[in-house]
Amino acid sequence: MAQKKKIRKRRKDETLAAALDIGASKVACFIARINHEAEGEPHAEIIGVGCYGAPASGRAGASADAIETGVRNAVEAAERMAGEQVGRVIVGVPGKHLRGRRIGVDLEIAGGVVAQEDIDDSLAEGAKIATPPDCAPLHTLATGFKLDGEDCLGDPLGLSGGVLSTQMYAVGARQSYLDNLADLIGRCDLKVEEFAAAPYAAAEAFSEALEWALAPEPVAVSTVEAEPGSGPLVKTASDWNEVEAHGRWRVECLYTDEPDAAALRALLAPVESETGIKAEDLRIERLPETDWVAKSLEGLAPVRAGRFFVHGRHDAGKVPAACIAIEVEASQAFGTGHHATTAGCLEYISELLDVRPPVNALDIGTGTGLLAIAIAKVTHREVLASDIDPVAVEVTRRNARANGAGPYVKAVTAAGFAHPALAAGAPYDLIVANILARPLVRLAPAFRAHLAAGGTLILSGILRTQENMVASAMAMQGLRLVSRKVKGDWVTLRLRG
Repeated sequence: MAQKKKIRKRRKDETLAAALDIGASKVACFIARINHEAEGEPHAEIIGVGCYGAPASGRAGASADAIETGVRNAVEAAERMAGEQVGRVIVGVPGKHLRGRRIGVDLEIAGGVVAQEDIDDSLAEGAKIATPPDCAPLHTLATGFKLDGEDCLGDPLGLSGGVLSTQMYAVGARQSYLDNLADLIGRCDLKVEEFAAAPYAAAEAFSEALEWALAPEPVAVSTVEAEPGSGPLVKTASDWNEVEAHGRWRVECLYTDEPDAAALRALLAPVESETGIKAEDLRIERLPETDWVAKSLEGLAPVRAGRFFVHGRHDAGKVPAACIAIEVEASQAFGTGHHATTAGCLEYISELLDVRPPVNALDIGTGTGLLAIAIAKVTHREVLASDIDPVAVEVTRRNARANGAGPYVKAVTAAGFAHPALAAGAPYDLIVANILARPLVRLAPAFRAHLAAGGTLILSGILRTQENMVASAMAMQGLRLVSRKVKGDWVTLRLRG
């Protein structure tokens, strides 16, 4: 009599995540507990690991029964170690079953300013175009952007233009393979939560380690396929390329100062240990001096935010009546009013000036000095502005003089609050910081220490998906959220000390 297979009841637990890797000679399962209550983004803690050596889908002639046995044993071993049961798994797709294709998509921007929805629509359209009828898309990765035919450096969010051109690399797998794999996983009383391209997932782990590093701290991090269409990819008869089992990905980081190679290796070592993948070919190269901001922002239209009218020199004659004009040319520093984060800060400053003008203000991450200049032009009081980039500090001084605010704006080079002038000027009744979400989280204790009781804190550079992380970090320091402004995918927060 055939033995009846035991079907277990698995409880649904949203705090758990399980991943399954079906290789050529073994099956591995990892179970992680997702901590949603920790400060910042959800954190995954590995609590169970199971491995079972058995013929799997990567080996010719492997039977479905043998694969099922490998999956069941690996999952059960991980569950025993974790003391938990799982019902859904993320399944890694071996590289030899992946296919990739380079494409470009042109999309007309409805609102005239690039929003996250425009980028998502481009990637979704690219996935449709790139995926043959017999394949399913897994990842669609943007490799470059153009606005109205001009190259963009990095993320085009918030930039103005008519047509967004997105260069991308689409990674997919045959639908029949994924269906068969899902059926096999189902025989083990499991459901597939999603399929993931294993080499890319490993590259993302390296990217996260570098992005979160305090030293050396990167300006930007990106993950791209290494030499798509050559090298680790094999040309086929079609216009698709089959990614080999050990497809290579490249993680690129941009730093203000040259990072120490030994420090980078130390950051990557734990990820190498966890993934079993070696970060090869670590290279540090100096980029040529190029004024990318000026190149990408040439000819932008003026911006009105609250009582402020921000314009370039070519629009000096277009200032509306009753508006406070601020002339800022595109330069090597961030902040011309066109980005949603800068506009949100200006609107909050305008509202605050109408009710209770600040007496002692601080602008962290000043960029072009736009926000500090806006405050100074109305209050005629000294405003302290700081930036980690000495070029931005010089740009701020130049812009302040050009706008008649030179005597009031004092600019210093500082990382965060690390300058004696910032401590000497505290407490501040207004602090504005338009930088990035994660640096804002790190600076939360410093904001509390330097903000006067009842003072106003305006924060931006925050994506909507990062809002809770930032607001929670501030709340832990006793900084209360008063209101928020949402512009596209970006959020500006107003808090009170």
